[in-house]
Parts: sequence; structure tokens; C-alpha cells
Amino acid sequence: MQAHIEAGDASQISAICERAANGDEPPGVQAGEGGDPPATPQAGVPAQSRHRWKSRMDKWIKSKILEILQRHHSMTLATIRPDGYPQATTVNYVHDGLTLFFATDAASQKAGNIKRNNKVSIAIASETANLYKLCG
Repeated sequence: MQAHIEAGDASQISAICERAANGDEPPGVQAGEGGDPPATPQAGVPAQSRHRWKSRMDKWIKSKILEILQRHHSMTLATIRPDGYPQATTVNYVHDGLTLFFATDAASQKAGNIKRNNKVSIAIASETANLYKLCG
């Protein structure tokens, strides 16, 4: 499963923000999804059963990703500078399913890095009052 990051125009970002402000769930989020992951199939289980398990696991993972995207709105975006070193910047984002949108100035270092090399990495984190209860 892969999230997609793309530059969006202001109207796309505004429409997503408006849906969120109205309390509408973004596409791909189903109420009541989540919970515990499906149990792992045992050795010797037929391939068809393993395929059904993988499909259920993919749906469970997607629902967990969408829950995280819905709860948080800032991410660290890592790009590659011209000298080959990483540059990590915290940006706000909105999402439409697994597609993430963020705004940046076209003349920014971050935009230049992405134009030169579109390989990026993101991290979405949250603050926690109890460091012993970290997950992810």
C-alpha cells in the first residue's frame, strides 16, 4: 500500500478543507473500520485463504492510515538537497483518501528539491503525554 503525494491547486485544497470543516469524512474512511488486525493464517493454509487474509489485512492497514491522517494535519517532509543531503521540513497537509496535499512557495528550497528529485519521505507524528504508550 502506498500513499500518494501530489501538488494540488488552491481549489482542490480548499474543497478538502471545506469538507473537513463540515465534519465530512474524506473519501476512503468508513465509520466503524479499524479495531484489531485480522489473525495471521497458520502454515499449511490454502493459498486462497491466505489471499483473503491479505485482503483483510490491507483493508485494516488502510483504515489505520486513514485514521492517522484524519487526526493529524502536520507532517515532516524529507527531500533531497542538490548536495545529496536530506532536508526535512514540517508542513501542514490535507488529504483526500491516501493522497496528501501541502502548500509551498514554488521558489522554495523544498519545491526545488522535489523538481530535481521527486523521491520524498514523510513522517506524521503526534504528541503524547505518556512516552511509554507510543505506537506506530
